[in-house]
Amino acid sequence: PRRRRRSRREEAMNASFKGAAQHYLLPRREVTHSQAVCGLYRKCLKTLGSWCVDRDVFNEEATRVQQIFRANAGATEGQGAVLLREGMDELRKYSHPDKYIQAYLPGGSLYMRNPPLPLSGELVVLTGSVGSVVLMVLIALVAMVVLVLMVLMVLMVLMVLMV
Repeated sequence: PRRRRRSRREEAMNASFKGAAQHYLLPRREVTHSQAVCGLYRKCLKTLGSWCVDRDVFNEEATRVQQIFRANAGATEGQGAVLLREGMDELRKYSHPDKYIQAYLPGGSLYMRNPPLPLSGELVVLTGSVGSVVLMVLIALVAMVVLVLMVLMVLMVLMVLMV
């Protein structure tokens, strides 16, 4: 299949969107050895938190992990690179299949607890008391107001892009 050729306007919009996205993307920076070790230690504790439900068990195991890291604090540069690589391999080996996620983050139990109303405008009215019908009408009105506001925002964005 042939690809459709982009118009100049599409290319300009793509370039402007890429420029806007580039503004927020940070360049990759080199991580020092000590930063890599601190990151490994932090990931070890997070993985340990996924496996240990009881706080007392977590504290004991975290102390053991801390002792392992402190015992290798005086390693040479070559030994440190090998230890770091072995530590990452061991971390991958012990990674939890269903790791703990904070409740408010994506995948957590509170994330999107109250999702927004669907934009399709379809509402299911349940048969019941007059109060439930009034509630459904209010929900429908709120959905329409949200839809109108979104249309206005899109129009404003289009006006800004045209200028």
